[in-house]
Amino acid sequence: MGLIERWVTRLQGAGMPSETVPGAERRLTDPERIAKVLQQLVDERALVSVRLPGSDEYFLTTILRVDRRKRSFRLDEISPRHGHDVFLAERSLRASCRLSGIEVAFSGTLASVAVERGIAVYTLPFPHLVHYHQRRASYRASVGTGYATTLRTQHPEAGTLVAEVRDVSTGGLGLRMQLPDTVPLASGDRLSDCLVFFPEGRSLRCELEVCHVARREGSRWTLVGTRFIQIQRRDQVPLAQFVVRLERERLKLRTAHFTLSRLPALIERLSTP
Repeated sequence: MGLIERWVTRLQGAGMPSETVPGAERRLTDPERIAKVLQQLVDERALVSVRLPGSDEYFLTTILRVDRRKRSFRLDEISPRHGHDVFLAERSLRASCRLSGIEVAFSGTLASVAVERGIAVYTLPFPHLVHYHQRRASYRASVGTGYATTLRTQHPEAGTLVAEVRDVSTGGLGLRMQLPDTVPLASGDRLSDCLVFFPEGRSLRCELEVCHVARREGSRWTLVGTRFIQIQRRDQVPLAQFVVRLERERLKLRTAHFTLSRLPALIERLSTP
């Protein structure tokens, strides 16, 4: 097992998301298998992202319990609070989350709602279909504004190109750059002699292969997905550590947002005799 593979294994063992085969999607329809997936989400205390009809906002909840006999499950109160009102009115949702690095998605319909110590608890029947989607060969973490990372490379026609690193994984980089229309860049092209500048002064040299290019009409930015072709062995561990650092920060912020949004309800629950 190579150095990168050992790091990915350690990330999985630590509960960090890791993705596998591109496009490998399973559709679960058997109630017993669906119950097993839902119970795993309970056991892992996974945060569930929720979309509601008529809203572009993302809400958060968790699955509290699974009732295999009744083929139903219970959700904690949706946060922020106004999502609760929308859910009661629309009575349907679209949920998604990660389970050991695998994307799980399903639709749900509200059957009933109860209030336990000041906090709403929803009961929903098992979904008829659960999407169980495996994606990349390595987890790709978004680079936040506090972790500015750039790449500099040489193009045979445009000369020096500078790109903003939007996401990073042990397998490649997602880039955003201002690329003139006269400069050709397509899937399969190679970016040689790349120098990536990480926060705190760290850098690494690599060679990249372009996997896809997206030019948005009316925008001066071009989005470029790449994979590593060549990277020094000494740079592999710091790269993996940076991915872990980004993901831990994302999870910390997401958990903090969820906790703060629930704080008033929790205080009310604790103060109730």
